[in-house]
Amino acid sequence: MVEENPDQIVDMVIDFAPPVIFCLLPLFAFLLKIVYINSDHFYTEHLVLAVHNHCFIYIAYIAVLLQAFVDLLPDYGVVRMVHIAILLWVPIYLFLSLRRLYGEGWFLTSIKHVLLFTSYNILFLIAALSAMIIGVITL
Repeated sequence: MVEENPDQIVDMVIDFAPPVIFCLLPLFAFLLKIVYINSDHFYTEHLVLAVHNHCFIYIAYIAVLLQAFVDLLPDYGVVRMVHIAILLWVPIYLFLSLRRLYGEGWFLTSIKHVLLFTSYNILFLIAALSAMIIGVITL
């Protein structure tokens, strides 16, 4: 069945991706709670920051995807510059949101930002692989 329609695997992964990514929100909030264990913030505050940052990432991702539609227009290099600016702004924005909420110094926030970024990417990889496995199993 897969040999006849290989796009079916991609469709199944796309079907399972939103719930898997949605499950990452509380996990990311839990990571924030662990990394900022000495803060006076409740888990729900970490969860609000996780939702806020995920929304920002998704909006930035949508803006980057819209570049495909703009590519149909004559290219003057502006579209590419906006694309690069968006991709550079995402980690900066996430860093600033951590610094703003938790009020720690630049150095400590930088270390925690790298730790969170690495941990979250590992979780995201596990979630993406699980979505692919579920997609293949349910074919």
